[in-house]
This record gives sequence, C-alpha cells and structure tokens, in this order.
Amino acid sequence: KSKYSVFDYSSRKRENPSDFLADFKNGYLITDQYGGYNEICKKNNLKRGYCWVHGRRKFYEIIVGSDDPNDLKGVKYIFKLINEMLEIDAGIRDGDYDKIIEQRQEKVAPLIDTIYQNLELMRSNNPLMPKNLLNAIDYFLKYPAEFKPRT
Repeated sequence: KSKYSVFDYSSRKRENPSDFLADFKNGYLITDQYGGYNEICKKNNLKRGYCWVHGRRKFYEIIVGSDDPNDLKGVKYIFKLINEMLEIDAGIRDGDYDKIIEQRQEKVAPLIDTIYQNLELMRSNNPLMPKNLLNAIDYFLKYPAEFKPRT
C-alpha cells in the first residue's frame, strides 16, 4: 500500500482535476468540498475524503475576525480539538499501514467523535447563530463520513 501526498493548485475549472488525476485510480483523494472532483472520483473509483485543515480554517477566521474574543468559547474549543487531532494524526503517519490504521482508530477517532458531538451541540443549541459559524459547523456536519478515518 503506497502513500503519496501531492498538492496541485491550478484553477477551479472542472477539467483540471480530471486532467491531473487521469491516471490515479482506486485510491483515496483528500480535498476540499469543491464539486469539480466528483466526476474524476466516480470515473476512477476514488474514495473521497475531506480536508480537516479547510474546515479548521473556517473556525480560525471566526476567531481572528471577532470583535469579542470572550464570546467564542465553543469556537475556540472546536479549533483546539481539531488542532489536537491533526497533531496526533501527523505523528502516526509513518510506518506500517495496518499500524497507522490501528493508531487512528485508537487515538484519532475518539477525538473526531468529540468534535462531532460538540459541533452537533453547538448547532442544536443556537438556532440564531451567525452565518459564518453556521457555515463552519455545517462544513463538517453535512458529510461526516468523509471526515472520519478509513478502516
């Protein structure tokens, strides 16, 4: 089982992912939620995952853009949990594939569950939340399977 990390930025034209990923088949593709990847994923049997850093950035932008940083306890907590999860995940990426999967299930999955519980709580307890917070929460809640570790 090979692992590669590639970053390619071009433009948001739908044909760019199709051209760049034409020979990549039967693997995992971690991206933002841009719909331009849908066609190539289906055509090349790619399992899609979504990027935690893109979602985390939405919470970061709320924190730095706020006039009242004391009013952001829940947002800062989600941001902190995501940072912890990403740090743990970065520390277990090398080595035997089965061991990585085992470590993700043991160490990362519980943190992801905690993140999702808190996102759902924030979403249900505040029907009049600001649109940027609603978008940040829904970025994760719309597609939970795409953010969970693969087994």
